[in-house]
Amino acid sequence: ENEMTTAKQTDYKASLEAKAGKLANTITTLEQDVAAAKAQIAQLQLELQRAGEDRKIENLDFQKTVADQTSTVEVLKMALERLAAYYNKESLIQGAAVANRRQTPPVPQMEYKKSAGAAGVMEMIEKLIQEAKGMIKDSMKSESEAQA
Repeated sequence: ENEMTTAKQTDYKASLEAKAGKLANTITTLEQDVAAAKAQIAQLQLELQRAGEDRKIENLDFQKTVADQTSTVEVLKMALERLAAYYNKESLIQGAAVANRRQTPPVPQMEYKKSAGAAGVMEMIEKLIQEAKGMIKDSMKSESEAQA
């Protein structure tokens, strides 16, 4: 009876030792998995931080672009208004002078004509204004896509 009890206890002890070995292996595996997960979390946090910095730089670039293009539009509009006012004023002055000359024409002279280049310049300024507005719209679209 004593031998049977000893044999059972020995088998039970061997079973527990095998179970302890399996559990030790499981613990080692889980510790390695936890360490790998922590390393991956650290890497992802670093990537997130870099992405945040990149986004901040992109946002500053967006703000600068919009501010530059907005001021460009304002300056070009002012230039366009001044050119329009100048050429309209010149035509009025010339028109009055032509009217006065027609009353007493001493020598036939050529009538005043607007500079053909003035209209081209004004059209080019209008085109630049439209391009700047388009750039602002594109920048805003890119910014909203980047924020999404």
